[in-house]
Amino acid sequence: MSRIVSVRKICLKGVNKLYIENTANVSEREMIREWNMLKEAIDHEPALRSITIKAWDRCKKHNVDPEKLKFVYLEDGELKKKLIGLDFLVQTAKSYLEYLSLSLTGIPHVVALLDSEGWVLDIKGPVEDFGGKKSGQCAGACWKEEYIGNNGGGTCLLEDESVFIYGMEHYGNIYKPFSCLGVPIHKDNKLIGAISIAVLNEYAHPARLTIAMACVDAIEKEIAGIPSKPKTTKGIGKSIATAELMATAVHDLKNPLASIRGLAQLGTLTSTSKKEHGYFDRIIKQVDALHRSVVDLQNIFKPEARVELQPAEIIRQVIEEIQPDCEMNNIKLSFINCFGGKLKIHHKVFKRALENLVKNAVQVITRDGKIEIEISDQNNDVLISVNDNGPGIPDEIKEKLFQPFVYHRKDGTGLGLFMVYHAITEVHDGEIWFESTAGKGTTFYIKLPKD
Repeated sequence: MSRIVSVRKICLKGVNKLYIENTANVSEREMIREWNMLKEAIDHEPALRSITIKAWDRCKKHNVDPEKLKFVYLEDGELKKKLIGLDFLVQTAKSYLEYLSLSLTGIPHVVALLDSEGWVLDIKGPVEDFGGKKSGQCAGACWKEEYIGNNGGGTCLLEDESVFIYGMEHYGNIYKPFSCLGVPIHKDNKLIGAISIAVLNEYAHPARLTIAMACVDAIEKEIAGIPSKPKTTKGIGKSIATAELMATAVHDLKNPLASIRGLAQLGTLTSTSKKEHGYFDRIIKQVDALHRSVVDLQNIFKPEARVELQPAEIIRQVIEEIQPDCEMNNIKLSFINCFGGKLKIHHKVFKRALENLVKNAVQVITRDGKIEIEISDQNNDVLISVNDNGPGIPDEIKEKLFQPFVYHRKDGTGLGLFMVYHAITEVHDGEIWFESTAGKGTTFYIKLPKD
């Protein structure tokens, strides 16, 4: 039975005399009449359908208070981590969320994308009409039944099927003026998320479920061939042909850069004015910066073999090299080592990634700051954090910070953090995310697997 054909079976499940399996055989007038009958029945007896009874039983088991729901939110860094890990789903679903939201223009509504654990990844619509963040209507909120009672997104994930919840069927009292639906999203026969739509009861109709199902069908077809996680160097992971091409391209850039630098040096020797000398000095500095970027790219796309090293020792090397800059700006640089073991590491790539993170921290702190690096054992992983008390990362670039050509320093190239992200996730099969607060500072986290 197809999703669309069975929509009324899903909506009217548990109401035997209204049970009709195929909407194609029912007139629009008849469907509206039966929908009105269902609304009246639910208003009279909210726990009319078996799906509602089961959901309410689960809510009672979790001690959900209908008058005081529990709203749980992810930290910015954790949300960022989820968005990176599910980027293939977030980007694919984006246009469909916008389409569903536009189809409800003029109607108070919320359209949301959830991951398989009930965390909201993206949300569209005038969310303030539904209470905004204070009622969990925001990215990073958790819509699990155990926190906010039955709802379109959380309940469809538990049932692993499409659901429609009308007004009084909600366990949480603040949601009773609204009706919602949820459609699960699958990839390779595995539940990976859901789309949820909520509107005021007066605008509710189960026919909206048909449109949502069609959107999810399209999303599932689009993501079918997309890897569920970024490619890694394990197995076939990263394309060898692409890596070779990039390594060759960046190698070929070295020669013209060397020529430009040589001509600029000659210019400093032959310049007849202080102004001209200054221009050539600036050219040399820019060429040197480009050369460092080229070397970074070459190391990433064609890294040396992994060897067993103590990451703490590499951190000490980075600190030793950067310490003079810190002393010059009165920045306290400290290191807490809680892991003395070894990992298989691409030495140059890993060291350069750490250097970029620490140097970025040094460059954003004016004076009298502090930077703290810590490494610790996390069971199957090793966690490294780089914390600074700088100005924080501007909100407008947080979501795209690891993308190329995104930077918040005037003299930045926008490649540093992109290469750090690639070095950690692609070359070392790890994870990287950050937490940042304006005026208080930023912490970058790196998680590396031990195996």
